[in-house]
Amino acid sequence: MKNERNIIGIMSGTSLDGIDAALVRIQGNGLDQKVQLARHAFGSLGDAKETLASLAQGSPLPPAAWARAARSLGECYMELAKQVAGDTPPDLISIHGQTVHHDPPHSIQLINPAPITQTMNCPVVHDLRAADLAAGGEGAPITPLADWILFRGTEPVTVINLGGFCNMTHLPADTGDEHCIEDIEAHDVCPCNHLLDLAARRWIKRDFDDNGATAARGACHQQIVDTITESLVEQTAFERSLGSGDEGHGILDALSTIEDPADALATLVNAIARLILNAIPKEQVRILLAGGGAMNQAFVAAFKSHTDRNVELSDEQGIPAQAREAVAMAVLGGLALDGIPITLPQVTKSNEPTTFDGSWCFPRGHMPS
Repeated sequence: MKNERNIIGIMSGTSLDGIDAALVRIQGNGLDQKVQLARHAFGSLGDAKETLASLAQGSPLPPAAWARAARSLGECYMELAKQVAGDTPPDLISIHGQTVHHDPPHSIQLINPAPITQTMNCPVVHDLRAADLAAGGEGAPITPLADWILFRGTEPVTVINLGGFCNMTHLPADTGDEHCIEDIEAHDVCPCNHLLDLAARRWIKRDFDDNGATAARGACHQQIVDTITESLVEQTAFERSLGSGDEGHGILDALSTIEDPADALATLVNAIARLILNAIPKEQVRILLAGGGAMNQAFVAAFKSHTDRNVELSDEQGIPAQAREAVAMAVLGGLALDGIPITLPQVTKSNEPTTFDGSWCFPRGHMPS
């Protein structure tokens, strides 16, 4: 087993805003691995985006459309893997695929990995949620163990991913006790970019509010913030992972009485920020923001305005907010390669998995080492 490995992680989230890839250098094995980000790149979903969006919305499409989307997405992943690898041959590529359905115990992360293996000539691991689902778990959140490896420290910290859905990992202080990981907690919170992007399309006719510029100009309508927050709390009680049908699009109706688009977006930003903050235990004194939503400066400003806790972007810990999930995929791939279960039973509510994590695609003559 190699002590130093170059692993590429690739992620495309439910907000369908693109693909992130990261090349990381991992020293050590299992839970002792040390991770250094070498390169990060962002790419588009290409021709697959429209079909993937339709599948995620539950539209009935023929098998040929599924097959074309899976192969097209695999080719997009492959091109991004080539870009981020540069002249560094990867030892493994760990990919998430595109979630087009998630309703445990059923979950589909669509991807055809063969084009990646064919071109990159290295093993590819995918379908990383399946083993946890087979063991009775939710299959999500999937990144808490990677968060422990990447972000643990001498004081408790909460890592918040602002993606299509918001999820958070509560890490205890690292005391050096191997049982610390048993105290890791994590859960989904609410729709995030799903709502912010839909609001941008509805009020300013754009795919998203670039850097939160429009929301930053708006005034917050506090009564509507209260209404939205109450609706989101009722929808998401932190007792299960969020997925198909939880996007919360109807919640935007509460903004219909606001005439100024900037006010509408500012009000939504503040409502989501407040709900997320209310879900963080008081003992978590440090907060790290990551994911595409961390690029929304209006959201980050609203979030910080509601708390006196130490709030940072994951960038300040050496992992750019946009790269965090791709880096996490690489870390999870390394754990799977080492035979370490990648999910935590206390988080996903699974039994002890007996299945090796992931489905593997090997080039001829290659086996993992």
